[in-house]
Amino acid sequence: MERATGYALYWRTWVWLLLVTVLEVGVIYAPIPRGYTILAVVFLALVKASLIVSNFMHLRFERRTLAYVLAAPVAFLAAMFLFFWPDAVRL
Repeated sequence: MERATGYALYWRTWVWLLLVTVLEVGVIYAPIPRGYTILAVVFLALVKASLIVSNFMHLRFERRTLAYVLAAPVAFLAAMFLFFWPDAVRL
């Protein structure tokens, strides 16, 4: 696997982060229903988080096991959210 070195990777990542941020602002001001706005902003935030984690924290080159270890708490939180959702809606 060829690894990108130097500052070019960081500049490209910064440009992508800037573009996603501008897109987020555009989504906020777009005349679309609130639920779709929330979903879009959360998705774009996850895209930004993955860019930051993979490039600035250098996890792009780590093993798959690390990805599984980091994904396990997210899966647990999602399961707990879905477990308690019916009670939260009922209140």
